This record gives sequence, C-alpha cells and structure tokens, in this order.
Amino acid sequence: MRSLPAAQTPVVVSCGSTATGAAIVRSLARAGHPVSFGRRPGTDDGADLERELADAGFNGAAFDLDPSDSESLNRFAGLSSTRFGPALCLVVDSSAGPSAGPGPQEGDSPDWVRVMDANLSAAFRLVQQFVPEMRSREYGRVVLVGSAAAVVGRPEQEAFCAASAALEGLTRSLAVKYGPCDVLVNAVAPGYIEEDGDGLTPVVRDKQVLSSTALRRTGKATELADAVRFLCGPDSSAMTGCVLRVDGGLSA
Repeated sequence: MRSLPAAQTPVVVSCGSTATGAAIVRSLARAGHPVSFGRRPGTDDGADLERELADAGFNGAAFDLDPSDSESLNRFAGLSSTRFGPALCLVVDSSAGPSAGPGPQEGDSPDWVRVMDANLSAAFRLVQQFVPEMRSREYGRVVLVGSAAAVVGRPEQEAFCAASAALEGLTRSLAVKYGPCDVLVNAVAPGYIEEDGDGLTPVVRDKQVLSSTALRRTGKATELADAVRFLCGPDSSAMTGCVLRVDGGLSA
C-alpha cells in the first residue's frame, strides 16, 4: 500500500460552483493537492475561487465540464492533466445535481431521467474517464459524494433517493473491482448542508432537520469537505467500499 505526498496527487473535483464543492476544493488545496474543478460550460463560475486559491498560494484551476458530454469530459481531462498532471484522486459531488423529480409511478418522465443522470450516471462516466490512469499507476482515490437520502426517505424526491442509494451500491462494486490495483473507492453521505440551501421553510426545516437529526442542527460545508479530504489522504489507506455518513445523526 503506497502513500504519496499531497503535492504528487492531483485531484479532480467535478463541481466547484456550489458551497459544498467550493469547500471541498479549498480543503484539498490547503492540504497541498493541485486541484482541477468543474464549472458550467460557458460561465466564469470558478473565477473567484481560482483567484482566492492563487492569492493564498494554492494550486487550483477551473475548467468547463459537462459530465453528460463525452467531448467535454475528454477536454476537461486533457486540460487538467496538462496543468497539474494526471489526476490520482477523483471527487464526484453528486449532491450538486438536481434533487426534485417525480416518483417511479410516472414512468419515463424527463424529470426522473434528468435527476438519475445527474446524480448517478454522471458519477459513473467520471469514473470511466479518470480511473484507467489510476489503475495503470496502481494508485488512486475516488470519493463519491452522495446524500443521506440513500437511507432516509424524502417525499417528492423519489428519484433523488433512488439515485443516492444506487450511488452507494456503485461505490461498493467499484471498490471490489479496483481494490487489487490500490484504487480506493469510498463515499460520503451528507445530510442537510446549511450553505447549499434546501428550499425548506423554517417550519419544515425544524420538523425535518432539527427534530430528526441527533445533533439538532444542519451540517456545514467545511465538515463535509474535511471528510472528503480524509478519504483522499494517506490516513484512509485501509478504507474502501465505505460510506461516511456526515449527517449529524440524521440516519441514526
């Protein structure tokens, strides 16, 4: 089991435009990792974060990324590799995808397909893009950021709950597949993250969060980011196929 310094393990983070994604990028960059992160094509979403990292002396760069587009994926991977070298860590923030969608009783609804694609299929495509290089080097870390919705039902979010549960199954399957190559695959399942917003009214938040979560509070993006950083680092060298539930006890 090898251990590489952070400076020698470039990281790709699929999305840096949400509060959660930006916190993950900051945490990894501060640990010494060169970090490439995705932004919506044709926007300057990551410009402020890039400047922030540069001003602090950290290595970070934003590139256009649409995980549903193979050309966009290839272009992103090429730019990232040119800038920092081949990625040896991949963080897929599926929590950045849409969560609302109709239930399975509505058949092949476009909304159902959209939610499943953004929160599950995109993760698989990113793994297909970046893991082959990790396998060839016999070293890698993959962290899939899902949701406590994998084990806690949410009304009107059937597609998101289904995708979150499937993401955990994908984590375990990939862990078994790539373990012999020293590519570790784990997941982080946050609960409600305050900075990302959840569209809940104060009354509903009190009933769904404060009364259902053991800590009686929402989570912080930095708390989730610290868990991701741990899984990308040397101290998690014996962990693969695990799901860290950073949900304040929501799923307890």
